Amino acid sequence: MPPDLVEQVPLIHEACTALGVARAHFRRLRGRRRDRDPRAEGGIGGYDVAIVTGDKDFFQLVGGRIRVFNPRDEGTWYDSDGVAEKFGVPPDKVVDVLALTGDAVDNVKGVPGIGEKGARDLVAQFGSLDALLEGAASVPQKRYREALLANATPPGPAGNL
Repeated sequence: MPPDLVEQVPLIHEACTALGVARAHFRRLRGRRRDRDPRAEGGIGGYDVAIVTGDKDFFQLVGGRIRVFNPRDEGTWYDSDGVAEKFGVPPDKVVDVLALTGDAVDNVKGVPGIGEKGARDLVAQFGSLDALLEGAASVPQKRYREALLANATPPGPAGNL
């Protein structure tokens, strides 16, 4: 995290406390590396959870009582159906789409030639990134097939592109 942002975190915590807003802190939420999955807890402590962010990585956490508010999308709230509409896949597959398209902020190179629509279609068709990588040779679109075969690592934990 950039040092100027680190300095602001305690102020945000103080503001949340002053306003009576509960907060929870999770480390390493990038990609599939997360210490705790709040969805497994039915939210956090049984509360409705609102994650305010424009970071696409957090859409994978949506479900049950957890929603994302994205101020970049004209202040849109996303539940599971909204995530599926935005990404073309359910929340637990968002990371697969992001692994294919790449993300410069997270230093994920993705697969050249596969954009958001192609990634959505491929993950929806194959069911997961792992299944797509295993079946890369059978992808009907020549451009996608060749890009996957030339740039993807062998199957394993999704997100290793």
